[in-house]
Amino acid sequence: MVLPLSDGTQAAIRTAQRLAEDGDVPAALGVFDALLENLVEDHREATAVLHVRALVVDDPAEKLWTNEAALHRAELAGLPDAQRATLHANVGSSHHALGNLVEARRWYERALAAAGTDDVSLRQGVEEQLARLR
Repeated sequence: MVLPLSDGTQAAIRTAQRLAEDGDVPAALGVFDALLENLVEDHREATAVLHVRALVVDDPAEKLWTNEAALHRAELAGLPDAQRATLHANVGSSHHALGNLVEARRWYERALAAAGTDDVSLRQGVEEQLARLR
């Protein structure tokens, strides 16, 4: 999922990613959370911030919450299904990690439906995850 972002949001995301790469995940999450406080009305940018925040989160329950929040903000932003497909897959992955296999399957299937036939890479990854559930 690629969304155009303001320079300030891009810079803050890069800062948070560097902090996480350096092992300071709490500081990285603090940067993400401060950024989100300023994006209350900008659902498109908040979607991108939450999407990247989920990559940094270690706790599976918090990762699920973050992925669900990203999807919710994408829906509020009116992003088309094809752009939300990755978010559906991420929610499925979070459920999978938590052992919620029925929910994981449901979200993976939503991702496939949202992706359509154009996103071959996403479809392949989701189909592999579905195969692991069988």
